[in-house]
Amino acid sequence: MPDRRTPPAVYPFAPMTMPGETVERLDNGLTFHRFSGGDQPVCNLTLHLTGGVSEMGEAAAKVLASQLSEGTAGRSADEISEALDDSGARLSCQSQAHHTTVKISLLTSRLPDILPVLSDMITEPSFPDDRLDVARQRLVTALHVSLEDPQAVADIRLQPLVWGRDNPLAHEMTEADIREVSAGTLRSLHRRLVCPARMHAYLSGLLDRDSIRATRDFLGNIPVLSSGYDIELHPAMPEPGGSMVVTDMPSAMQCAIACSIAAPGREHPDYVPLRFAVMALGGYFGSRLMSNIREEKGLSYGISAALMGSQDGAQVYIGTTTDRSTSDMVLDEIKHELTEMAVNPPAGEELERFRTYAMTGLAEQLDNPISVMQYYGSQNIVGTPSDYFERQQAILQSLTPDDIARTSAKYLNPTKLLISRTS
Repeated sequence: MPDRRTPPAVYPFAPMTMPGETVERLDNGLTFHRFSGGDQPVCNLTLHLTGGVSEMGEAAAKVLASQLSEGTAGRSADEISEALDDSGARLSCQSQAHHTTVKISLLTSRLPDILPVLSDMITEPSFPDDRLDVARQRLVTALHVSLEDPQAVADIRLQPLVWGRDNPLAHEMTEADIREVSAGTLRSLHRRLVCPARMHAYLSGLLDRDSIRATRDFLGNIPVLSSGYDIELHPAMPEPGGSMVVTDMPSAMQCAIACSIAAPGREHPDYVPLRFAVMALGGYFGSRLMSNIREEKGLSYGISAALMGSQDGAQVYIGTTTDRSTSDMVLDEIKHELTEMAVNPPAGEELERFRTYAMTGLAEQLDNPISVMQYYGSQNIVGTPSDYFERQQAILQSLTPDDIARTSAKYLNPTKLLISRTS
């Protein structure tokens, strides 16, 4: 019998390759992406409609996304719900920074049956008044709940420091914004969304000829209702390093800390090395911040750091909650660990543990056809370069302590921190 006290051997990853997708441009201008694979008869279809929070405003974009399945010219909300249930389909409609996404997952054999319903939702939602009233109230309630959450408040109040106070991406949604969203407004905004030439569709799973043909027919028949939205980029104009905003929340049991440092965009050659430096700092359970602030000092249940890249810009984000009495100490430790990344970078066993974790994350993207298609979809949503998977793998395999130290010294300077905290 094997000795249970001996951990299994860890072997290096073999070179990995992201499978290629099939892409075709349909006659109406829509770009159709697909990838077939896996061993289960399920599929996922995701549509990216250009136009999101930045173009429509946060309140209108969120309400519009929520109303696509709440009634169409030919189907009531109950009929849509029943059709989805009968097909065992799971539907999600969301607003992104510059896109509205519609995603449906179901058995591949049922996809042709549900496409007519999806067509109605995309092309002729009716925005009935009773459903719109409920959607507005639901969003108002969610807003009030979020304003009782210290971490949500700290994140919201961080945005003007990150983007600049006049940047639309820094606008804090209010109840008045939500109440002002009318059915007429939604109809006008929706019409501009339906422009096939500015739409991408991603079909993945164990596909067959019938599912591909039915999807192509559905997508190719989406009408041109407008010239569509131009993506409105709003590059970050951050406040000076060291800027801080404090929000008083006397009824909250804990305080929250949200920090940011401006970072280079995804196309910059330093983006991937910085991503891995930030991951080593706070991107997994064995990271520097978790080991120090949670494990050694017990100042928080958890703390995380991530490099967040979008089409408008990129930032290093660090967030945590702690007791009111220890918030200053936590901030000091965050600054300390940022400095340590440059003067005492991960090496030896720590570096190999981190490298294994990061390579596992890359391998997970190859786990199934849906995750493969999500990788290609991210190129449209957040602007990941076409060679992003290969670039990450190559840099990670050759990453050295000196590489991490050099990148950290260049970008993770604690004097550049922008800080939002509750008290």
